[in-house]
Amino acid sequence: MEGDGKLMYKPSMFNVVHTVGDRVLLYNSLTKRYLKAVTKKDEVLSILNSPDSSPDSPVIRPLVENGFLVDKDENETELFQLWRNDMINSPELMLTIMPTEQCNFRCVYCYEDFKIGAMRPETQQALVTWLRNNIHRYSALNVSWFGGEPLVEKDIIYSLSEQFLSICKQARKPYTATIITNGSLLDYETFQKLLKYHVTFFQVTIDGTKETHDKLKVRRDGSGSYDAVMNNIIAIKNNCKSGNIVVAVRTNVTTDVVDKMPEHLKTMEELFGDDHRFSFYFRPVGQWSKTKEFHLKDKLVRDFERLYQPIIDANIHLDYRVYQGFTANQICATTRRNSYTLRADGRIAKCSLMLDAKENEVGFLHDDGTMELDMAKIAKWTLPDTSQEKCRTCNMLPACLGRSCAAKGYVLPDNKMCGYEGTSHEYVFQLLDQSGVFELID
Repeated sequence: MEGDGKLMYKPSMFNVVHTVGDRVLLYNSLTKRYLKAVTKKDEVLSILNSPDSSPDSPVIRPLVENGFLVDKDENETELFQLWRNDMINSPELMLTIMPTEQCNFRCVYCYEDFKIGAMRPETQQALVTWLRNNIHRYSALNVSWFGGEPLVEKDIIYSLSEQFLSICKQARKPYTATIITNGSLLDYETFQKLLKYHVTFFQVTIDGTKETHDKLKVRRDGSGSYDAVMNNIIAIKNNCKSGNIVVAVRTNVTTDVVDKMPEHLKTMEELFGDDHRFSFYFRPVGQWSKTKEFHLKDKLVRDFERLYQPIIDANIHLDYRVYQGFTANQICATTRRNSYTLRADGRIAKCSLMLDAKENEVGFLHDDGTMELDMAKIAKWTLPDTSQEKCRTCNMLPACLGRSCAAKGYVLPDNKMCGYEGTSHEYVFQLLDQSGVFELID
């Protein structure tokens, strides 16, 4: 807008600015846009500090168009609140389904107790009945297959997927699916069947080199799993021609993995550096059980610099763009009103991790296809928590809504934390820059 003959802008309250060497990296957490300046770095920083000081600057336009400069009369807090309500109350149904809570691994950092086996046929039928009777209430269905190791019960996944597709087709509702798997059972035949059932996002874990991975991701018989997982994802790379898949390779990081990180990255680059369908991200190993004894406390990586700096310094040609989704949307699915985790025994949870917490048990799916929900508990998971002053004024608030991890605000109230990308974005942005995400405005 114009007033008194000059532009009237102010910097967005949701700007995230990092100066890294000879460049400035800009991110706006409300518009989800990434900009970068090199030769005009100082000019951009000056304008963001005082927008009306250089009204004729050519960088004004991209800063305005991407939301980094906003009208001085604009109430960004109200815009955020509107966006937050739309996000939490999205009409899309998001189901995390555990066809089994058994696993063929015994990873040393795992939080699950493996007390429950495969989903009973009665529970499977109840889910199908409930979905058929209720799909009209939702705009779309997204299913995430989880476990245990979900591929231990492939036939359940195939059977339910076929019925979900039929129900959604008849109701004219879009259907998408993802899977979280350790990768050991993801042979190419299985991959093809999952693709047929609209699974297009696959998360597979490779915990560093063969040496570190085989110590952390141990099979039930005590043997390592690195070779099997690697052979499977290499087969996908070599044989799948579709460009519409994402294989997100997660590395869970301990101090031992950090020590071997350069070797791990080099191997991944040699195998997948030329294939942008494979995207890589990293997470510190943490404690995700209220009751289970944790054996890796002395191996935890307690600061993000130690985790990320070796990756940044390696400057390896890998795709890190999976971080875009995490940075833009740190809101765990638990926070969404229409998001549920169906456990193999019919219990309904919000969080797929803290399964031993009573606060996480929010309902039950009965054999007759009716779903009983505890709305008071669900409210605890879904209502935003911006009680902390730092949340109300944080420039990353649209990314997490003040509670990126609802479990750590509700189940573990003494352990509140920002999301991983909420506190590590200065490093994550450098990885995204290496992947060409930031648009150059010079």
